[in-house]
Amino acid sequence: MNRSVFLMERDRALTMKAIRNRAVGGPQKCSQQDRARNDALREIESRRWDREMDMEDRLGGPFC
Repeated sequence: MNRSVFLMERDRALTMKAIRNRAVGGPQKCSQQDRARNDALREIESRRWDREMDMEDRLGGPFC
C-alpha cells in the first residue's frame, strides 16, 4: 500500500467517525488542546509511516 492510499483510507475512516459523532451528539467544536493533540498524533503517524517505508535517510531526518 502506498502512502496516498494509506492517507486516503485514514481520511475516510476519520470522516466516517465524524459523521457518526455528529449524528449522535451534534457537531462538536474542537478546543485548542484537541487540535494540538490531533496535530501531534498526525505527525507521529506520519513519522511512523516514514520509518516503516524506510523513507528516512541515515542521518535520521525525513527523506523528502
